[in-house]
Amino acid sequence: MRLLLVDDEPIVLSALARLLRISPRVQAVSTATSGAMALEALSADRYDAIITDLQMPGMSGATLLQHVRDDFPGVVRVVLSGCVDEVVNVQLAPLIHIHLLKPCNPGDLIEAVRRVSDMSDVLTPAIRLAVTSISGLPSTPRIYTDLVTTLLDIRSTVHDAGRIIARDDALASKVLQVANSAWLGLAQEVTSIDRAVTYLGATTLKAIVLTVEAFRVFDSCDQCTGFSIDHHKFHSLLTGRIAARIVERGRDKEEAFTAGLLHDIGKLVHASKLPVEYSRLILAAQGQEIHLGELSHGWPSHATTGAELLKLWGLPPILVDAVRLHHQPVADVSYITPALAVHIANSLAHESAVAAGEEQQGNRLNAAVATREDVIEQISEWQEIAASEMRALQAEHQIGVHHPRSSPS
Repeated sequence: MRLLLVDDEPIVLSALARLLRISPRVQAVSTATSGAMALEALSADRYDAIITDLQMPGMSGATLLQHVRDDFPGVVRVVLSGCVDEVVNVQLAPLIHIHLLKPCNPGDLIEAVRRVSDMSDVLTPAIRLAVTSISGLPSTPRIYTDLVTTLLDIRSTVHDAGRIIARDDALASKVLQVANSAWLGLAQEVTSIDRAVTYLGATTLKAIVLTVEAFRVFDSCDQCTGFSIDHHKFHSLLTGRIAARIVERGRDKEEAFTAGLLHDIGKLVHASKLPVEYSRLILAAQGQEIHLGELSHGWPSHATTGAELLKLWGLPPILVDAVRLHHQPVADVSYITPALAVHIANSLAHESAVAAGEEQQGNRLNAAVATREDVIEQISEWQEIAASEMRALQAEHQIGVHHPRSSPS
C-alpha cells in the first residue's frame, strides 16, 4: 500500500512517516508540506490513501480533500487534525473517510491503515473505487422536514427522532459514522441510532441531514434494472425490526436493529455505482440468491462490499461483522447474537415477501443455523413475528403489498 502524508510541520511529517514505514502493510510513504505539493504528487504517482492535516497555510486541508475527492476518487481520504469544531467537522464529513484527532494514538493510525489495506485485499478494483468515491448516501428530503418538526415538538422523545432517521438506512449509517468519529470523543462505541441521537443533539443532527442531502454522491439507482430502492429500504427496515425481536439479550436489540437496517447497504454501492454491470448480473443470477450470483460472476458479495464501506467509515466491529456475515454467520455460539439474528431475520423477511407475492425467491437459512435446536424450537414463532412486522410496516408506509419487486439479497 502506498501512502501520501500532508502536513505543514516537517517534524510531524517525519514522525508519521517513521511510524508508518515500519508497518508490513505499507510499501511506500511519500510526504508533502502543502496542498499544492500533494496534488502534484497525486498527479505523478498512484497512492492508496492520503493522510492530511486540515489547518495549513495556503491551500487548506478542506480544499485539498475536495480536489482529491473530485480528481482522485480511488484514494482513501484520512484526516489527522486537532480541529474540534463540531460544525466544521460535520460540514467536512462528506469529504472524509476516516477522521483521527491530534495527538493521535499510534495504534489508531495503524488501525486506520489496516482498514484501507483490508479493503484492497477483499474488493475488486472497480468495487473499491465505488466504495472510496462514496462520501454519503442519498436521503429522502422529506426526512429533514419531519426531523425538524419532531425536534421542535416538546412532546417528542429521542426515540421519535431515531425512528425518523431509521427510515433511511443511508442516513442512519451516516449518523452512526459521525457519532463514532474521533472528534466527538466518546468513551464507548455508539451502536444504536437512539444513542447517536442523544449524543449528537438537535443542531448536529440537522447539520448531518442537510450535509448528506447537499453531497449526494450516489447517482440514481433507477439505471439499475432489477433493483428497487424502495424495496431495498422496506426490506432493510423490516429485517432490522425482526432481528430486534428475536435476539435473546435485551442489550443486543439496538445492535440487531441497526445491523439489520444496514445489512444490504453494499447493494446500494453495486446498483448505483455500477448500474449497467449490476443489471446484467441480476438478470444472469435469476433463480439464484443474488449474493451467490455476485460471487459466481467474480464480484465481491454485497455483504463484503457493505462491510468494507462501514468499516472505512469507522462503525463498530459488531455492526461491520453482522453485515459481512449476514449470509454466512458464525452459528457455533451459545445464544442468538445480533449477527445471527440478522441472518435469520433477513431470511424471514424474504420469506414473508415471497408469501406476499413481492419476490419470487427467498434466502434460505444457513444449514448450520437451521439445525440449531433453539432455531428449530422458535422458527414458527419467529415466522409469525416476521409476518406481523411486515403488516405493521406496510400499514405505516401505506403501500399495501404492491411496492416494486427486487431480487433477493
